Amino acid sequence: MALTKILAGGMSSGITMADQFRLTTTFTSSGTLTNWERPTDANGNNMRFAQLSTGMTQSSGIFSFPSTGYYVVYVASELVATSGDGGVFLELKVTENNSSYVTASISSAEGSTSGDSRGTGSMMNLLNITDITNQKFKTESSSISSGSSILGDPDYNRTAITVLKVADSQ
Repeated sequence: MALTKILAGGMSSGITMADQFRLTTTFTSSGTLTNWERPTDANGNNMRFAQLSTGMTQSSGIFSFPSTGYYVVYVASELVATSGDGGVFLELKVTENNSSYVTASISSAEGSTSGDSRGTGSMMNLLNITDITNQKFKTESSSISSGSSILGDPDYNRTAITVLKVADSQ
């Protein structure tokens, strides 16, 4: 029913919020990914990022929404699993009570017995945000052995989160 409403009339005003963050440093341990920033371009090219409207709030890797509505959350990641590591996993986790997080989606790079395995992962979720105080999301890594990593960079997007508000709450 909710998807029908979005398709029937919720998009009449188009995307009303767009924001993006990138991981600035390579992450090498299990846990909540921190060190996010909005993309900037050292060469002064402002075409690479332009926040639309009031954007997301991020603190210690926890992302909060600016208003209620339907949001698309897209996570793109570059993952490296070293030889002998079973795999590197990046999870998008969501909470409805600002406390207990559950996994909404997972991307991974499987380990190899002969050399490093590189992989790119992506996750996309449509979230219906009705409570901006308690509904949030974070990214969390798991199963990272020595030498394995989730790649970040301060100059370009290796691991990035894009959030779009596509409709008001119905």
